[in-house]
Amino acid sequence: METSSENQDNAPARLTVDQVDVEFLPIIYDIIRGLERDPHDTSQKLTQSQDVSQKVIELHKKLEEAKEQVNLIFIDQPIYEKHERSNSNLGLPQRILSHLDIPLTEVPNRVCASFLPPVFHDHSKKVYVDLIGPLLAVLTLSSILHYGHSFKYPPAAIQTSPIVLLVYYSTLMPLLCYSLVRLGGSNLGLLDVTALIGYGLFGHIFTILSALVFDNEESNTVFFIMMAVFGGLSGLRIVLILLMTIPRPPARLLVCSLVSVMHLLFLIFVHFAYMHRTFIYGNELSLDY
Repeated sequence: METSSENQDNAPARLTVDQVDVEFLPIIYDIIRGLERDPHDTSQKLTQSQDVSQKVIELHKKLEEAKEQVNLIFIDQPIYEKHERSNSNLGLPQRILSHLDIPLTEVPNRVCASFLPPVFHDHSKKVYVDLIGPLLAVLTLSSILHYGHSFKYPPAAIQTSPIVLLVYYSTLMPLLCYSLVRLGGSNLGLLDVTALIGYGLFGHIFTILSALVFDNEESNTVFFIMMAVFGGLSGLRIVLILLMTIPRPPARLLVCSLVSVMHLLFLIFVHFAYMHRTFIYGNELSLDY
């Protein structure tokens, strides 16, 4: 696993499990060995005591470093940047293109990971930073919403195209989230947040598809059940990742509450605005046809 693109020169690096320094046993052994020695010379005792104290301080530092490293989120790199990460002169267009250079065979695996809370194993702790998955999510969700919109009762049809709404959401939501996480002290970059929010749209896709296939939009019960499952899992992953990367507690509460509410409210909005056949956006009542 590789770390994500360099977001800030002074930002702490995100590491893999293999890169976390947990070699505590040699230091502990040196401490115990120093305590077992009983030199008769007073000067040797003083020197030995100082050595043991130094080892204890070193052990404490290693424990703190390991704790900080384990709390970080693991980011995968696109293939292009794995070879070019030493080039610090990459411009924004090149960086964006680098995040489009991933094998399509990896996309299903990354989609599945977007529903896994980052608390189980290494695979679930990877935040895949690419733009192929989010673009695929936007296009797929747009196609589904266009299909549902074509079957709405004409007076209930909303005038705004689904793709226009998704472009607004996919642009403004990552920008808002990025601004908030930076205020909270997180070292996530804009592309990291964009990929995280983009993969979260697969929760919307699975929710709407399940309600359409299993219930054909006959009732709202199936939709809300599917939303609790798929929308809840994708939203939970986003919230937990943000919690693990924002060091300031007040900012955690603000950012995670706002992002989770907007994530689910957007799902509810697109469902009723485009998939529900008789719901009229902006009116209090739906049409009973």
